Amino acid sequence: MSICPVQNEHQNSKTHYILFPKLFFLSMDFVISSILLLLACITIHVLSNTITRKRNHNKLPPGPSPLTLLENLVELGKKPKQTLAKLARLHGPIMRLKLGQLTTIVISSPDIAKEVFQTHDLLFSNRTIPHSTSVHNHSHNSVAFLPISPLWRDLRKICNNQLFSHKSLDASQNLRRKKTQELLGDVHRSSLSGEAVDIGTLVFRTSINFLSNIFFSLDFVNSVGETEEYKVIVENLGRAIATPNLEDFFPMLKMVDPQGIRRRATTYVSKLFAIFDRLIDKRLEIGDGTNSDDMLDILLNISQEDGQKIDHKKIKHLFLVCSLISLINYFITLLFYY
Repeated sequence: MSICPVQNEHQNSKTHYILFPKLFFLSMDFVISSILLLLACITIHVLSNTITRKRNHNKLPPGPSPLTLLENLVELGKKPKQTLAKLARLHGPIMRLKLGQLTTIVISSPDIAKEVFQTHDLLFSNRTIPHSTSVHNHSHNSVAFLPISPLWRDLRKICNNQLFSHKSLDASQNLRRKKTQELLGDVHRSSLSGEAVDIGTLVFRTSINFLSNIFFSLDFVNSVGETEEYKVIVENLGRAIATPNLEDFFPMLKMVDPQGIRRRATTYVSKLFAIFDRLIDKRLEIGDGTNSDDMLDILLNISQEDGQKIDHKKIKHLFLVCSLISLINYFITLLFYY
């Protein structure tokens, strides 16, 4: 078969006219097949859930119907405690809520809550892991989301005995006083110049610099521009994690990521990990020539003694959890002042 050059404009347009319907029908067949496959998967999933729900229905406590939840959806968003209390008066102290494909048990009795959290604490200690926290395999390396296991016990022991012990907290007393004085100094300078004071930004900078000195013996942010840059990363990460995610209520949407939450969380976690990687690599290059005796030194020493307990990856995930603490302080400040 030989390929002939196009002789004129009419022949060129005729060629495109012949090929276009073939491509069009091919694409339409693909779309129709994809829709049919998706509908088949949804049907199978709904049927399997219906069968499983009928089998386990008698094992679950009573609760409102999905229609009742839909009617109270606005109130549940605005006044969750009052709405749940009203529903509990109808369905009892142990109540079942069906939120999408997620079954939630609500306990409103102090005696039953005590039995759950004290008597049977091991059975109920694990938590539902949001899909947004699975980025960079965080849920498998974070003490906040790990189930009770040898790894969780090792990380918890390191936190209790090394990082957050009474000795460590007492040693940071002068640092807390210093950062508080710097905060008051910024407020005083703004008052002298007649400038408005952005309390939220000052509290965020104070919190993150205090934590970064505990971790790395340095200030993460020194200027207003650096504060805003780092705050944007941590704030957007916190917003992505805190946003209600359809994937958590409908796991079948996990492959689609319809709201883009996992994608955004991955971007901001990657930026934080890049910062942590630079600081860890720099400390390793210095070696034993530094006597900073901060959290990074403690964790690196433990890693060198026993890499099974904690390694560089787990150190970064631990710092990620602690970094979000500064964001919590920031939001609490906004709620208090605004």
